[in-house]
Amino acid sequence: MNMNEITTNESITKNGDEVRAISSSSAVPATGKRPEGKMQQLLALARERLHEQQKALIERDATIRELRAELLEAQAAPSPMSGKSSSRIRRMGSQDAINQNEFIVEQVTEEEAPIRAWCHVDERMLGLSSNGRWVLFEWDMHDDISSQNHRFLWRRFKDLARLEDYVRRDPGCEPLVLPEPLLTVAEGRDIRNKAEVAVAQTNDELKKIRVQAELQRKRRDELDRENRQVRRELLRLQSLINTSNQQEEDDINIVALQDRVSILETENSKLKRQLETKNADHSRLSTNLPIHHPAVSTQKEISISNAPSSSSENNNENYAQSSTNDTYQMKDTSNMDEQHTLPPSPAAADAALAAQWRQRYEGVVAQRDKLASQLKSLSAADANSSEYAALNREFQDLQREYKQYRSNALKAMRLQEQQMKAAEQKIEKKALNALGNRDNGASNEVTQQEARPLSPDDAKAKLQYLKNLMAKYLATAQAQPREHMERAIVMVLNFSDDEKAAIAQQHRAGSAVTSSTSGISFFS
Repeated sequence: MNMNEITTNESITKNGDEVRAISSSSAVPATGKRPEGKMQQLLALARERLHEQQKALIERDATIRELRAELLEAQAAPSPMSGKSSSRIRRMGSQDAINQNEFIVEQVTEEEAPIRAWCHVDERMLGLSSNGRWVLFEWDMHDDISSQNHRFLWRRFKDLARLEDYVRRDPGCEPLVLPEPLLTVAEGRDIRNKAEVAVAQTNDELKKIRVQAELQRKRRDELDRENRQVRRELLRLQSLINTSNQQEEDDINIVALQDRVSILETENSKLKRQLETKNADHSRLSTNLPIHHPAVSTQKEISISNAPSSSSENNNENYAQSSTNDTYQMKDTSNMDEQHTLPPSPAAADAALAAQWRQRYEGVVAQRDKLASQLKSLSAADANSSEYAALNREFQDLQREYKQYRSNALKAMRLQEQQMKAAEQKIEKKALNALGNRDNGASNEVTQQEARPLSPDDAKAKLQYLKNLMAKYLATAQAQPREHMERAIVMVLNFSDDEKAAIAQQHRAGSAVTSSTSGISFFS
């Protein structure tokens, strides 16, 4: 297969600048229409692409030359403005154009006023000897064709006075806020170094503050735990006080029950005496039975038949009544014997006999009622005797329970006093340890090492605490509070072993006061 190579070399020269474009070579078969058509199309496309690139290069070169000319004119111009219009170098309004640092030349008329000043540069900062000022303004172009109405334009002024005149040139509007001129590299470096030092100092202070806050939080947590423990102790003591009050109420109830039992015992003794009296009367009546007289046997039978006898109780009553009636009958027979000496009339004898029997019947009925009431009281006394036995047993049980309860209450009170004393000593020791170790952290133990110098606040707090402690110590005369306060004073002032031994020896010498000896016994 025969191949033809076609190579196109075009050279375009304009204004001394030469741009060469070389088209790519391609192999075309010698025969066949279809491959030749494709090669021609490829060559046409390559030729068009070369022309477009050449045109873009020419336009870019022209833009560069114009920008250079504008820059030379701006540097050589005596005043920033000449004529009704002047060319300005501006940044594109969009953020992408600002990021890409694209600059174009645009005509801005004098009637258009900037709406904001963004940056202010002094030429002396750039190392120039002139007093020129460059300001980056934001302009509102009011361009209907372009969608970017806001433009960012640099403008140069010969000196600061002209810049200030330009800023406040329109009397109908407020003057623009002119930012401070940018700093030089050395000034910026100094400010940056100072800022870094200030930031480092601030970070150090922040770390110290965080450490102090953490220590304060730990101390606060410890105080909260101690407060909760004290509250629990107070609640427990309150419950014990309530229990003791309940014990007192129980004691009062027991005393009232004892009074009731004593009253019942008194009543029972009275009933016993009454029962013994009735039994004696009953035995006396049963032993003094009357002798049967033949003249009154018939009347006795009649009197017994007239009395009710339906139960054993009635039989006893009849028996007592019969014995009483016998006595009456004996008196009646004697009277009858005396009457038989005189022969009475039949009517008078019958009337006298009826009156006698009526009197005897009424006396027997009254005696029967009296004995019935006595028997009822005796039966009630028997019932009370069984109730008394039950009450006596209950009273003995209550006495035993009271003795056991009293012993348990005494034990609980002793244990409560011991626990309260231990809790007070523990809380006081913790408070003194926290106060004595405030200068070197949150330590909970008092050490014998050399103490660091206290801060003014800590020293003032410690002195105030010692002052209050001494005032309370001098104001009280009780042994136990003085003992606790002596311990606190020794711990706060950090006495040495020799000083403690000397104080203990002095207290032993003055042993007349036993409370002081017990209060300083811990020094040895």
